[in-house]
Amino acid sequence: MVKSKSILGPWSKPVQITNFGSDPSLFIDDDGEHYMLFAAGIPTGNGTKIVKLNQECTKMVEEPHWLETEGKKAAPEGPHMLKKDGYYYFVMAASSGLFNGHHMLIARSKSVYGPFENSPNNPYLTQRDPNAVNFHQGHGKIINTQNGEWWTMVISQRRIPGEIKGKKTGISQLGRETSLERIAWGDDGWPIANGGKGPLDANIRPILPWTPVTNPTSDEFNDKQLGIQWMFRRNPVFEDFSLTEKKGNLRIYSGNADIDSIRGRNLIVQREKWLSYSATTKLTFNPKTKEQAGLTCYYDTKTYIRLGLQRGETGGLQLQLEECRYGKKSLVNIVNDITQIPIYLKVKVIKLRREFYYSYDDKNWLDAGVIADAAFLSDQGTPNWGFMGTTTGIFCFNRGTGKRIPADFDFFRIVAED
Repeated sequence: MVKSKSILGPWSKPVQITNFGSDPSLFIDDDGEHYMLFAAGIPTGNGTKIVKLNQECTKMVEEPHWLETEGKKAAPEGPHMLKKDGYYYFVMAASSGLFNGHHMLIARSKSVYGPFENSPNNPYLTQRDPNAVNFHQGHGKIINTQNGEWWTMVISQRRIPGEIKGKKTGISQLGRETSLERIAWGDDGWPIANGGKGPLDANIRPILPWTPVTNPTSDEFNDKQLGIQWMFRRNPVFEDFSLTEKKGNLRIYSGNADIDSIRGRNLIVQREKWLSYSATTKLTFNPKTKEQAGLTCYYDTKTYIRLGLQRGETGGLQLQLEECRYGKKSLVNIVNDITQIPIYLKVKVIKLRREFYYSYDDKNWLDAGVIADAAFLSDQGTPNWGFMGTTTGIFCFNRGTGKRIPADFDFFRIVAED
């Protein structure tokens, strides 16, 4: 594998298996042969393909085959395969819509290529309880623990009370999350979830050692690479990011375009994993005019909040709190006469309420504005296709001036409240 190095650290260049499809899943048969399943129908229709790979999983050794269930192509997304008691079980997701219709199907065959027969219990996993905590279960994979327990690891969505444009839809602030649903195998060899009750709000965890894994959230920017928690919204211009030009800081240059454009790349974010938390950063930035750097709560180009430092019309430094709600931008608050640089910026999230502050000493905090109901910053609030959840992070854009000015972020610290 070809190795590269950047602000992200060493990474392996991906190997292209095919130029068509999504949601790849590896399956290794009892004889050691390797296969890959992938959703091959999107965007024109349903359908999963399976292809045999070499032992290194670097190339195809035969052409892909369509998988059919009772003579029909199925599974537009999330295909998986497992083998049990001589049967190949073909697990399918997203078979009837992304949200309320989301559910799981399963079929089986004596051959890895099929044809497959559908389970009489289909959908074997779906949420029908309108009062449930977890919704939209899909993209699941059946697993067997070392203690013989069977589970479906599945994505789902939690809601908190809230309204979008007057509709009490419930709000998914965190986007898709991962949950486990217990599986039992019936005498007929088909899986049943939770004794036929479907997805549960709570379950008895697997009989396994308690080994919680917590990814980092805060980052002091003291290392040579960014922490694993960070994401670029688009493929970055690496020359606009540096952890070495000013030691102990992440330097982001004011890139072209802006936060509301798909061409705007100078933004790094991480997933919100808490309904209530605070995020703080320390910023050193000397804009010439409307170039802006700061703190953001970000969903997509049409759904975000940002607190940015820039120069006002009179030339003085100011903070601008801006929201983009349902694709419409509005200026929520302006704090003029910012007197000191560096400056500390903070957002405090209390479920759907978001409070913004600034400070000169990281101790005494001053009000920068409040958005009392940020329900729009959610899966249900974006006018785009929403299921990813809200993020938080930092940015630096020149906003059309063409100037390349460095913004130095000394740290980004998150304190979870729940």
